[in-house]
This record gives sequence, structure tokens and C-alpha cells, in this order.
Amino acid sequence: TGQRALLYSRLRLGTAAWTPPAILAESALAWKMTSDTQGILHLVYCQTQQLDAYPAGIYHRRSADGGVTWSEPVALYASLYARLWAADTVHLSLAADASGNVLAGWDDPRRKTAFYVYSADGGLSWSEPVEVGDGGIVGLHPHFVALPALSNQGEPSEFVMLWERASAATTCILQQQRSIDGGKTWSAVSRIFEDLTSCPLQVATTQTKAGLLLLLRGKETGYLSVAAWDG
Repeated sequence: TGQRALLYSRLRLGTAAWTPPAILAESALAWKMTSDTQGILHLVYCQTQQLDAYPAGIYHRRSADGGVTWSEPVALYASLYARLWAADTVHLSLAADASGNVLAGWDDPRRKTAFYVYSADGGLSWSEPVEVGDGGIVGLHPHFVALPALSNQGEPSEFVMLWERASAATTCILQQQRSIDGGKTWSAVSRIFEDLTSCPLQVATTQTKAGLLLLLRGKETGYLSVAAWDG
């Protein structure tokens, strides 16, 4: 059928042998996983199989015991056309903070727009899908970053959302928005890296021990640039 199952194994602390592979999804075109500060694992994936109980679309599962057991799949977005999506067009993104907020985003290549959902209870329940963009401006390829709270300044944890402007055909317009309420509301849109002539194929983030956020951008094999985020 061309469907690929998503399998996982665990390596227990203090052991050298992996557990036998177990199936997390009967079909997974693309997937992302992250964990929050409580150790809860969050998984989102794109299912291309159309089943009566689980139609094709974007799904979430969570594990509160290190992957020993998993919750039942929860549909975040169902689309019959997800059966025809390609792995390089979905652009999944996932982030979680220390307060139980979780954000997941993806592209719908047929509708040529992106969506995101948010959860305020650690992935137990989710919002309805929200389009990425700004008014009449369509957004694509959302990428979420969870920033830790600055406890010494009494500030809440924060999410940053990066997305590309869909109408920018000859250049790259990379936009940034910020949220301090778990993704329910977002700041005004601001453009970053205005010198970009083409959008990066891959965007990744990491933090130094001192808390400095680094944004890594890749365009092609052998090309990588790093920038420090200053808000």
C-alpha cells in the first residue's frame, strides 16, 4: 500500500538493550516529538490512511511515563486530501512550555495555507485549527519555539512563531510573532532577517546554558547559518 508505520523503542536507564519495536501509528508520513519540563512526551504526526475511526489528517499522542504507554490518537485536523500529501509539504512543528501549554502547526498543501492548534492542559484537549497569517496575508511553514520564563524578572514563559509569507514569490519574507498566553493571542507581525533572498529549507533552534536562543538556518547541503535571537 505504500503506507509506513511509525515504530518506537525505548532504552531504559542503566541498560544497554532497546525494547522491541512497537507501533505508534499505522501510517505516518511525517512526525515531530518533544517533551515538556514535566517529562511528558508529545507526538504529532500526519496520517495518510483513511480509516473509519481515524480519518487521514494530523494527530497527537502523549505519554506521561516515558513512552511506556501512550494516549489514544486525537485528531487535530482531518482532511481526506491528506492521503495525497507528500512528506516535504507538511512542515510539522511542535513545542511545549513549562506551564502545560503545547502548540502544533502544519501546512495544508492543497489549501496552500498553514494552521496551528494550542492546548492549555498538556495536550489533553485542543483548540480548533487557526490559520497562520496576518489578515489577508497567508502564512506557511510555521515554526514554534518555547522560551523559558525569566524567573528573576517575574515574566511568564513565551512562545515565538516564525512563518513565511506565502505571496513572496521572488524573495523570502520571514515573519515573527510572540505569545505570552500559550498561543491564544499573538503580537503584531514583524519581519526578521530582511536580507534573505530565499527562505531556508530547514529552521532549527537551540539554547545555550546561559539562556541565549540560537536560530539555525539551512538552505542546501553544506550551507548553515546561525543567528542569536534578541527578541
